[in-house]
Parts: sequence; C-alpha cells; structure tokens
Amino acid sequence: TSVLTRGASFIESWESWYISDSLGILLVGPFIVSWISNVKDAITYVRSKKFIEAVAFFLVWTIISYILFYQPNRILLLAFHSYMLVALLAWPAVRFGMRGLTLALVILFIIAIGSTEIVNLSSPWRGANTDITRRLLENQIFLIFLAFVSYLMSAIYSGRMRAESSLKKSEELYRTIIETAMDGFWQVDKKGRLLMVNEAYCRMTGYTKKELLSMQISDLEANENAAAISEHIQKVISLGEDRFETRHIHKDFGFIDFEVNAQYRQGENERFVVFLHDITEHKTTEEALLKSRTKYFDLYENAPDMFISVDSETAIITQCNKAVAEKTGYTKEEIIGHPIFEMYHPDSLENAKKTFMEFNNTGELKDVELQLRKKDGSKIDIMLNATAVRKNGKILYSRSILRDITERKKFELELIESKEKAESANRLMDAFIANISHEIRTPLNGILGMSNLIKDLLNDNIKKEDEVLFEGVDYSSKRLIRTVDMILNYSRIQVGTFPVYLEKINLPSICITLVKEYILTAKLKSLELSFQNNCEDIAVFADEYSITMAISNLIDNAIKYTIKGSVNVILHKGKNDDMILDVKDTGIGIDKEYLD
Repeated sequence: TSVLTRGASFIESWESWYISDSLGILLVGPFIVSWISNVKDAITYVRSKKFIEAVAFFLVWTIISYILFYQPNRILLLAFHSYMLVALLAWPAVRFGMRGLTLALVILFIIAIGSTEIVNLSSPWRGANTDITRRLLENQIFLIFLAFVSYLMSAIYSGRMRAESSLKKSEELYRTIIETAMDGFWQVDKKGRLLMVNEAYCRMTGYTKKELLSMQISDLEANENAAAISEHIQKVISLGEDRFETRHIHKDFGFIDFEVNAQYRQGENERFVVFLHDITEHKTTEEALLKSRTKYFDLYENAPDMFISVDSETAIITQCNKAVAEKTGYTKEEIIGHPIFEMYHPDSLENAKKTFMEFNNTGELKDVELQLRKKDGSKIDIMLNATAVRKNGKILYSRSILRDITERKKFELELIESKEKAESANRLMDAFIANISHEIRTPLNGILGMSNLIKDLLNDNIKKEDEVLFEGVDYSSKRLIRTVDMILNYSRIQVGTFPVYLEKINLPSICITLVKEYILTAKLKSLELSFQNNCEDIAVFADEYSITMAISNLIDNAIKYTIKGSVNVILHKGKNDDMILDVKDTGIGIDKEYLD
C-alpha cells in the first residue's frame, strides 16, 4: 500500500508484494511451527534476568549501529534508525532460541511494514536520494537476509542448548545413579582429598557427607599409610585404572573390607573416580571357608588312618594323605598317579581286584580285609572301607579309608594261641583233678567197705561204746569224699565245664535224705537236727546234684558252727509262690559285715 500511494508502477508494486509475501511465509511458517508446539514453554521460558540481558544487549548494539550508520543530520536516540533493530534479532536468537527469534521478527516486521518513515531512511548501500522503490526493495531484501542469518544463529545456538540440556540431564541421571547405587562412590583429587561421596558409602562407614568431605583417604585407609597411598595414587595415574582389595575404618572403629575400582580422569580437574564394593560379608565367609578347608586338610593329612582316592575307571590313585606314605615307606610322588593294585601284596591281589569290581557295582565297601605291600616287601594287614563320589549318577572316584590292623591281627593270633594253651591246660587240670579224685575216692571207698565188713564180722563182740569208732570212720571218709567233690566242682566252674542237667526234682525228698545223713553228725555234737515241711510234696525244675550240694553245705555249716542247741531245716512258700528253704541254728550266726 505504501508503495502504490507513492506513484509506483504495477511491476514495482507486484515486485514489492512478491517479496513481502515471501517474507511473510518465511516468518509465519517458523512462527506456527515453533509456537504451536508448546506455547506454555515459550511463555514460561522468559525470565527477568533475560530482560536485563536484552536491555544491555540493545544498548551495545545501538552504539554499534550508530557508528556504522552515522548520519550528520540525525541526533543519536532522538531519531529512530531502522538498522538499530538488529539487536532485537541477534540477542533473541542467541538467548531465547527459535521461539524468541520468531517473536522478535514478528515485532520487527510489523514496525517495518507499518512505518512509512523507515522507507524514507537511507539504505546501508545507497544514499538518501536513491529511488524509493529501490530503497524499499533493498530494505526488504536486507530484512530477509537478516531473518535468515538470525534463524541460522538460532539453529546453531539451539543445537548447543540442546546439547547442554542433554548434558545437564545426563549429569542429573549420573548423579541420581551415583546417589542411589548400592556400592560406595568417591571423587578424589591427586592429593587424596575426598571431593564427592554418595549416600551408600556414608551408610557403610557411619560418617556423614560433611565429615567425609573434610577427610582424606589416609583418614579412612586401614591397610596403607600415607606414603603407600601416595605411591598407589601415582600407580593409578600411570596405569589409568586399578582394581584391588583394601580395608577402611568405620566410624565406630570397626573395619569394612572393600573391593575398589579406581579410574583416573585426565583433563582440567584431574580427578579420580572410585567405586567401592562392600565385601566384608564375602571376606568373612571366605575366611570361614578357608579355616574349614584348613581344618579339613589338617584332619585329612594328619589322620592316623590311611586315606586314598582312586579313579573308578583307571584305578589310578589321585590323592592320598601322609599316613599312606608313612605306613608303606613310599613317597607321595611314588603313590599318586600309579594304579592302586601296585600297592597290594601278591597274597591279596586277586581279592583286591574283585573288591574293586564290587565297588564299581555297588559304590561302597565295608570292612574288607586285605594286605598292602610295603616298599621293603613286607606286608600290612588293612581293613578297607570306601564310599563313591558321584556326578549325575556316575561314580567318579572313591573315598577310601584303610585302617592298619596288623597289630590287631597279631594280637588275635596270640589270643588264639593263648586260648588254645589255656584250653589245653584246663584239659590237663581236669584230667589231673579227675585222676586225684579217683586216687582218693578208691582207697576211701575201700576203707569204708572194710570198716563196714569188720563191723559186721565183729557185730556180736563190739561193745556199745565202741560203735562210735566205726561211725566216726564212716563220717570222716564221707566228709573227705565231699571235700574232693567240692574241689573238683570248683575247678570245673572256673573253666566253665561244670555240667548242669535240668530236671524235675522232689525238693522235700532231698531235704529228708540229707537230714538223715547228717543226723549222726548232729548227735555226735549233742545237737537236735530236724526237718519241717510246710509245702507238702512239691517239684522244682533244677539240677539235682547242684541243689543237693547246696543244701548239704548249708546243713554242714550250721552243724559245724553250732556248739549246743539245735539245727532246723524249714521248707515253706514265700510271695508269688516262691520256694524258700531256711536253715536255722543256735550257733554263732553270721557277722553283719558279711550280711551287708
């Protein structure tokens, strides 16, 4: 409109209109794209600090524009110069990016199109007398060029801003990862001063961040002194990184084991990035496992029994303890790696091979007696026990225990020989006692027979007071026979050859018979001997000879230790139908010491 009102031709007007539309498209397109995408961000992006920068930037560019476009007939700041608007494009392009530049261009071109004064101003290339159409065209071309350059500046700056924003986000993400990491983190300078620590390390050591950031590595390190730490820092610098294990001091004076991964970052700041993984529990477990292994190895190596592991397929010895070498006289090098069959004595080699086949079939051996051959050719008696070590059901090797039973076997042989000698001696003793018994019984029986024969022959001529003599001979002979029987029975009991025949016997009948046998002995001592049966006839299951001898000895002792009075034999029932035999006398009795 301003061109036509000044008498321009149609072509000039069309030319002006074409350039203006082109400029409009150039302006409106980025404006729509930039602002419609996020109007809220464009508004909230503006800050008071940036307006202060804009004012300062505008003043600087005003001075620059005045110097470049100085006109003597214009007074600075009193008359507006169109090219001073450069500041309104350059600064938004750099400071606000694409959105700020678009807003600035809109304002600028509204002023340029709506103001007739701008057209009459001088061009940067021509004087004030240049044709108005030409000046308008040049002015528009300049504005298009200025918009293009401004957009190019904005694009470059926006890229830088995006890079900075991305870097800032990366730093925030990095810091978040560091702060939320389970492992500890340090940033350290070349002097060993802590510049940054994360929360995880604070929890591990018990210190606060403020306390740690005032400390050095030497304040926390438990394994290295200051000189060693300095040397270690130089090592990391030369290598670029290092991984090692160390121990730090807890605030409560405990210790924490760490696996440390340190990296040296060259550059302006020259920092160390350090990650610290807490391995205290791992180290504790590792130490416990090491102690357990050491204890197991000590028990294995120093056990008195021989331990051997044998491959199930090749029969090669894969492992053995010290006892095997000591017992056989070989060294471990001469044993490990050789077939187990080389260790067996020829006398038991066949049994050893059968035993090996049995182990491969069953996976175990129990109390198998074999013989090993020592290096000097002698043999060792052993008892073998073995269990299988399997993988996926397959037998890999044996865990074998070989116990030296040489001394036991020797003792067993000696014991057998001693037993045979003892049995032989017992047989000789039995024969001797039987012979003595026979030799004593024979003349005693002869004396008893002769005594009775003489008594019968002289029965009419024997005085009544002389009959006691014959009775004394008879009593003494029978007593001597009983003594011999007692000796014989005692020896049989000692060697375990006393015969016992269990049968039903009439106990009252035995008591009556024994009382009759001892009646004469009691009369000789003027004692009254009697039997009282309170059970009537009753049978018991016992050895008749043993029962008779036991009751006989009780009656004999009662008569022997009774000076005057009586001896009473009483048979009666106790509780639960038990049979009780009492032999009561009026003698000296039994001392309380023996009764207890």
